[in-house]
Parts: sequence; C-alpha cells; structure tokens
Amino acid sequence: MSLTFPDGYTALTPLLGTEKIMAARLSDGKMFYINLSDITAAFVSPGTLTSTLANYITGAVLTSTLTNYITSSAVAQAITAGVASKADVSALAPILTNVKIDATGNLNFSDVNGNVGAVLKSNGTLQIADISIKNQTSPFALNVLTVNSLVTGLLNGNTIIKNDKYALVLTDVNGYIGYGINLDGSVIGSGAETKRISGFMADVNHYIPYGQSLSIGAYGTPIVTTTAENSIYTFFKGPAMLQYDSDATRYSSLVLEVESGTETVCGAMGRMIKQQVIADGFAMDGVTNIYDLLVSAPGMGSQTIAQLSKGTTNYQRFIDGVTNGKSLANAAGKSYNLPAVFWMQGEADQGSDKTTYKNALIKLKLNINTDVKAITGQKNDVVFLNYQMASQNWNNGAAPTIALSLYELTQTSSGFYQGPCLYPYTHSTDQLHLIGNSYAMVGALAGYIMKRIVVDGIDWKPISITDYSMDTSVLNLRFYTPVSPLVIDTTIVTDPGNLGFKIYDLTGTEITITSVSQPRPNTIKIVLPVPVVSGMRLTYGLNGTIGKSGPVAGARGCLRDSQGTTLKYQPAGLNYPLHNWCPMFEKYL
Repeated sequence: MSLTFPDGYTALTPLLGTEKIMAARLSDGKMFYINLSDITAAFVSPGTLTSTLANYITGAVLTSTLTNYITSSAVAQAITAGVASKADVSALAPILTNVKIDATGNLNFSDVNGNVGAVLKSNGTLQIADISIKNQTSPFALNVLTVNSLVTGLLNGNTIIKNDKYALVLTDVNGYIGYGINLDGSVIGSGAETKRISGFMADVNHYIPYGQSLSIGAYGTPIVTTTAENSIYTFFKGPAMLQYDSDATRYSSLVLEVESGTETVCGAMGRMIKQQVIADGFAMDGVTNIYDLLVSAPGMGSQTIAQLSKGTTNYQRFIDGVTNGKSLANAAGKSYNLPAVFWMQGEADQGSDKTTYKNALIKLKLNINTDVKAITGQKNDVVFLNYQMASQNWNNGAAPTIALSLYELTQTSSGFYQGPCLYPYTHSTDQLHLIGNSYAMVGALAGYIMKRIVVDGIDWKPISITDYSMDTSVLNLRFYTPVSPLVIDTTIVTDPGNLGFKIYDLTGTEITITSVSQPRPNTIKIVLPVPVVSGMRLTYGLNGTIGKSGPVAGARGCLRDSQGTTLKYQPAGLNYPLHNWCPMFEKYL
C-alpha cells in the first residue's frame, strides 16, 4: 500500500507538536490517530544530530567498540534516515574521549587529564614530543617500516621502532621503552612498562657453531680476526673448546674474543651481529650498552652426527659451555640466553641415507632445546642455522645426500634455517676445509642471518624455486631471492656448465641442455632439445671434478642474490660482500 499526497498540499512548517497523523495497525488493519509529538520526542533532527555527534567525535578513539556502534542498526538507521535515537548517540559518550580535534583540524591524543602526548596534524605529520614522522601517504604506512628504515638517533640517541613485537615504541639509548603502543592497541606508558625492545633475549647472548672440524676452524689460516672488540666475549682459553678439554681453567672467566691458532667462524659471526646491532642504533661499546655476545665452538673433527649427539663427550662439551656461560653471566649480575646454533657438520656422514640423517638432526635439536631450557630457564627455542657443505667430490664423488638433507630440512622442519653454502668460498689445499678469510666470510654471513632471525624476527628464506612452468622444450624457473635481483655470477664461481643446472629424463639419463638464460630479474629459462615432461629430475650444483671442492672445480653453481652489493662485513676494513648463494638442490618436475 502507498500513501499519495494531493497536488498543492501544504507542509506543516514548523511543527507545532499538536498535529495528529492517521496510521493503520499492521496486525489487523485498524486505523488510529497518533500524536506527532509522541513520535518526535524520541528523536533528534538532522541538524541537532550533526551538532551532537560533532561534540562527541572531538573525543573519539577509533576502537573496535566505536566500530560496533557505527555499524549498529540504530546508528545505521540514523545515518540513513537523517535521525538517530538519543539513547544510541549518548551511548557513544564513554568511549569518545582522549582524542580531540582542535580549531586547526589537528587530532590531539591526550591522557585522562587532558595532557597531549601526540598530535596527528592536518597535513599528515605525526608529532610525538619533538619527533615528527612525516609524509605518510597511507594510514597504514607505518606497518611497512622496518627497524633499519625507521627514524633513529633522535632525542639524543633515543629511537622510534616498529617491529614484530610492538606497533610503535619510543626508547632510550639502552633500549628501554618510554612510550609506545602494543600490537593489540594497548598503550605502554612511561613507568607503566619498561622493556628492552631489541630481539636480544638477555644481557649475554650466546651463539654456538657446533659440528665437526669446520666448526672449530681447521686449516683456517691466515688468521683474520686479530683485534679484540668490546662486547664480544669467549671463554678464557679461546673459542675452540676441544683443545682445552683437560684444562681446568678453561671456564674460569669470559674474555674479549680474538682468534688464535686458526680462524674459526666465531670472531666474524660475533662481529657481524654487533655491526648490525649498531646499525640499528644500539650501543655495543662496552660502556653504555647492556647487550653482550658470547661465542664458543665445542665441536670436534671427523665426527658423525651420532658422535655429536646426546650421550657423547662432544655433546657434554656443548652443554658444559651453556652451563658455564650462564654461571659466569649470572655472577656478573647479567642474564643469559642461547638463541641459536650454527650447525656445521655432514662431511663424516656423506653418502648416508637422507631420512636417517634428517631424523638424527631433528632429534639432536630437540635434545639441545630440552637440556638448554632446563639449564637457562629460557622460553625461546634454540634455532638451528644449517650450512651446506660442498665437499662430496673430495670423498671420491660420494652421493650428495647430506648436502641435500641440510637444505631440505630447512624447507620442511620448523626451527631450521638455511645458512651459508660453502661452494663459493676458497677451500684449503686438502679440498675439505676452508682458508682463514673464507671462515671469516662464512661466519659473518651466518652472524647476519642469525641476527635477522633472532633479533629482527624475520622468517629467513634462502634463494629457492617458488614456481615453474613447462612449455614444450622450455622450462621457466621463478626464484625467491632474499635481495633482488637474482645474479648470474661467473666471476666468483667458475661456470661448471649451464650455470650448474642438470636435468634427467624419466629413466635417469642426463639430457644435454641446449641453453640457460635469465629472461627476467628472478627467472631462469632452461631450453632442452626434447619436450619437458613431469617426472624429470632437475639438479643444481651437483657437479664438479672428483677430488675437488670450491668455486673453481668443486660442486657449484653460479646463482646468487644482490645482498652483497650493499651489505659488507667490516666495510672500513675487510669489506667482504655478503651475498646469499643458491643452495644445491634436486627437484622432480
């Protein structure tokens, strides 16, 4: 039914309140007169609503509660019809506080006493005390900022940081929070919560390379790390603990770390972590800092994974380092944590079954986590960074099962991450170990990656295939690249042929590749003389000369990212570029 007004009707303006309107009851159709004043008494006019809402909105806080009110049926009706229930509008009052729009259009955030802590200006600038964050083109722009790209060095060394733990915080030079916002929207006020926002878990943070001879720097000459640096410590006798097993004083104190005898990865690993922490705006000068690093290497040469696992002398040496590291830290009034292990093993197990090795390493990681947490009381897991050895040709061309296992485990098992691949680094004359500067470069890259995982909270991933397409005789591979673009490098690594790629048909016979090219920044194109079909096996880096290791004649490939273009270890000194190289892999299409 519709109600039609006759032409020329006269509107009742203004309403007197004594008018009556006729209405039909929906249930039975009976007609009634209703006083118009009875209807209008419960509503406000659009003009009044605008004025009322404006008063409340000057105190609005954009919370989920406000969102619920805005989407409620009553307010939605008010927006649509031009009127709103006074009760619904009044219900907004308790939450529309602490935020005021001033006469110039600025949004002022204040406490309950009216003290303004931050101002969002009409030009988009966020003003916090004397700090301005400008030119944010989106209300969500802060979400894409990283620790490295945020404003640092402000307010005499104070820092603004957004990371995976906090939405936005202002810290002092020691990393203590003065004011901030948690991820759940709650406010961290001065005196209400004081935390160190760096991802360091404690005052003393222990990083341990563990494995066989490469983990303790065998053949690592000449020594590169000869000068001690503040805030990087090791045990009294030096980082390689095996040679001091019978020395009762080996755990007597912590000393500043320098390499002696041979270069281990410890020195560069600690220094690279420190280098990046300083780049983030935190002091590590041994005076004003509250973070220290402890590095030690409890491994032993020629050991299988079974000989490094729980119940062995080697494993006990690892645990002794944790126990004594915590004890010495606590004695100095400092807290202790073991966030990561750099796993450097596999040569003694070359040719072993992949599944057996993977299960053994998973069990070792579980045992280390259980025992370390029992000693330290830490809640965080000890993560494992795996290197990828590349010396299978040294062992008369043994099957590369362990090199593949180390990489594959990082792709399938939580808490394992891919670290440096050894093939681009110069090996010693024995074709198994590294020379001094190669240990330093591997240690520096491992330190950088561990810092990204542990301190920055990054889910680190290596160069790896994300997808591929097969079109007649063409195979296109798209790669995830930590720092784009993907680079074909035949200078550092000699091309073994087809940049390190091989492909096999369904019978296991190698197919001669026609060409390998890079048509797009992170894409590799492989052309075959035959159609590409599902079930073919693609390999990378599984090649080289029997008896040889390293970038010239060993198992190798020519793919790296561009990280080392800007990331250098000790840029004012050694200036090593820290590229990420593609791990050796096999993939069934």
